[in-house]
Amino acid sequence: MSKRKIKSFARKNPPGKVEAVISRVGVPKTQSDPRRSRPEVTRVGVKTFHVRGVEHFRALMEANPARLVEMTQQGLNTITAVVLAEKLHIPTAHLAPWLGLSRATFDRKVKRQQDLGLVESDRVVRYTQLWRQAVDLWGSEEAAQQWLTSPEPALNGQTPIARAITGVGSREVEDLMGRIAYGIAT
Repeated sequence: MSKRKIKSFARKNPPGKVEAVISRVGVPKTQSDPRRSRPEVTRVGVKTFHVRGVEHFRALMEANPARLVEMTQQGLNTITAVVLAEKLHIPTAHLAPWLGLSRATFDRKVKRQQDLGLVESDRVVRYTQLWRQAVDLWGSEEAAQQWLTSPEPALNGQTPIARAITGVGSREVEDLMGRIAYGIAT
């Protein structure tokens, strides 16, 4: 890119927009400019997300049912879904259809840090609850991630996370984890 084009681009785009372009091309960014009020960012693949996404995810994990309903109705930020994808070690491109969004729409919402709708937020809550239950069952995040993303014979060879795309499938996965916890053969 020529110096003239770079100056023109810098003039037309504020620092936040330049940061978004940098994150799309994959140049690592370790911390924000201290003169700006934006928080530090962490790199996940090619995308970046604010550290507050981890805090949103933690709050979602610890929320009681009444608070979960309230958070779902308000709409969760897409950053929470990105953290969920990171926990499951799956690309966001795989998570987007499970939330009922196209990859392009999901990427656009992440880039703009927009909130998810009611249905998408409900699905993030559903997957987060399954994550929490799997961590409790298997004792570690690594074991939970491995089990949720591996084909399970009791689910006709589907992965538990893929089976949970519907409410009925989610309850089936929860029931399976309950049977495993109590040692009931499946």
